[in-house]
Amino acid sequence: MRHEWSCCMVNRRHKIAGGLLGPLGTNGELPEMAETKINSKSQSEIDAHIGARIREARLLMKGEDGTPMTQTELGNAVGVSFQQIQKYENGTNRIMGSRLWAIASVLNRPISYFFEELDQLEARPDISDSAIVTARMFHELPDGDVKRHVYRLIKSFHSMGSGG
Repeated sequence: MRHEWSCCMVNRRHKIAGGLLGPLGTNGELPEMAETKINSKSQSEIDAHIGARIREARLLMKGEDGTPMTQTELGNAVGVSFQQIQKYENGTNRIMGSRLWAIASVLNRPISYFFEELDQLEARPDISDSAIVTARMFHELPDGDVKRHVYRLIKSFHSMGSGG
């Protein structure tokens, strides 16, 4: 019996899971494929990274009252509780693709936003909520003297704190 594949044809040259897929078996079935084991630590690091990106994007969005969007507001928009959003942001719960799609839509971000900088996991500093909100507020200041003075003030405080 010959099997037809609607989306793609499988032949012995296709690479799957790091090994070569051999020819179809005598009964027309696919041969067993080698399992690909994923390091659970790397999974949790990825979940935490995606969660941190959700938190950053949420804090950069304005909520109903003009302040940063709350976990409750995001949860209501995608149909989950604020506790579930909190678990996503902490990397405690893994997020399904359809839920990530909904969150990305609410936060006006492409899906790729949540995966950016994954290759730099260890080099990425943890950014506090207040730093994200401060950066958003600074960005919203109109260009001009006030923005330049605020920037110089922050820069001088930074140089005093870092000994430079």
